[in-house]
Amino acid sequence: MSAVGVRLASAAAYLAVRCDVNNTPRDHTEFSQPVTRHPEMRAEFTQLPIELLDAIVSETNPHDLLALCQTTHKLYNVCLRRIYQRVSLHTPVCAVQLFKTLISNQPAAAYVKSLVIDSDFSATSLLSKAFMRLMQKAMLNLNFLQSLDCPDSPDLFSVLAPIHFPCLKDCLVPLCADVVAFLSRHTTLEQVDVWESAAPVPPAVASISLPALRKIQGTANVVSALVQGSLVNVITIIWPAGDDCLNTLAAIDRAKAPLREVQNLVRRWDPALLLAFAGHLRHLRDSHLGFCGLTHLGFFNLSVVASADGVIEAFYEILGTVIVNLPHLLDLTCIWDTTEVRPTRAAFSLEFGFVRAWGALCTTLRFCTLVSNTMWVRELCGLPWFAREMNGDRIGSRLRSLWQTEIVVGAPTEFPVHANMLEEALGKEEWQALIRAGPGAISSELDLLLSL
Repeated sequence: MSAVGVRLASAAAYLAVRCDVNNTPRDHTEFSQPVTRHPEMRAEFTQLPIELLDAIVSETNPHDLLALCQTTHKLYNVCLRRIYQRVSLHTPVCAVQLFKTLISNQPAAAYVKSLVIDSDFSATSLLSKAFMRLMQKAMLNLNFLQSLDCPDSPDLFSVLAPIHFPCLKDCLVPLCADVVAFLSRHTTLEQVDVWESAAPVPPAVASISLPALRKIQGTANVVSALVQGSLVNVITIIWPAGDDCLNTLAAIDRAKAPLREVQNLVRRWDPALLLAFAGHLRHLRDSHLGFCGLTHLGFFNLSVVASADGVIEAFYEILGTVIVNLPHLLDLTCIWDTTEVRPTRAAFSLEFGFVRAWGALCTTLRFCTLVSNTMWVRELCGLPWFAREMNGDRIGSRLRSLWQTEIVVGAPTEFPVHANMLEEALGKEEWQALIRAGPGAISSELDLLLSL
């Protein structure tokens, strides 16, 4: 075995041994300085390159990292970076210990790249003013923080809001009075998620310039404020009930780059939203910005809507007027939280007819995920649009397979490629017998599955 192999084997053997409970530090402050408690490993680790040490440490659980910190100064720095790279606040007691370490140990604070404030921690109502002051003092040392996740607590976010994190790239924050000032001072942001919260919502959000921004998720007024003049190409819009969407759509078209993806989360479905989309897009065919380069479009109806006769069909009719004005669309998703989620033969037939029509309107369209929880894939298995079960359910997959076989048996000349595939799979005699029997030969099993 080579010298490097011997050192690797020694390191691996060491990592296989768990630390004794009595030697495990109880909090972040107990390993502020390295102590060589394992002299037999000192020479082995000293000779390993930093890259290899980092690879070893990346595969080590936190329990072992605490012990490795006490092996050599070289390994101490590698482990410290891994331990503090992503920190989470779960309970006030652990948070206080962490804050004290970040205040007293500058190298540890410099290693923090991601801060997550747990939702259970955010719900704690016993956080004192002294705790808030300690938290703010610790957060001031996070000069290299890149990611902040604090969506559920406007009170805790108010502690962070006055602080400038010079390296911050993405944040998940609550919609509250402090959010505008916080976002405005962080021009390094590339991704912003602003979640709805119980805090009073600002009546209006002034335009904010974030030149590095590429991805936004937030309410319509937040999106309008952030998107203008930016290079954003991925947007998720949370539409409140009764919102006037025309101003938001116009703001999106004032972005400096073409959009790639727009997802719409609708609190209460209103056909007026889709009609506004269609009307707005109709005037943009000659533009190279805004919606015209869109490749991914989604509508997620979050309200519970009964699938009454004609409601979904009317929705699909309007959707066609949107698709015809999106010449680069690749992927379309339309999911409804309906009271009737069980797919039916009629639902499959309805969607199949519409996706075929949409495919003729938009030649780039390849994937459609629709209300029946079916993903329609273009030109697969000899069908113009092939139906796939979205949830991985075996019964659902069998259901769609039988339905597709039924329509091919009913019109084999319309789907010759798939008909030939079925003939090859079944054998010529059985296929001819199935053709003579007609779709009714499959309907009984299909009806049985639909009744489950």
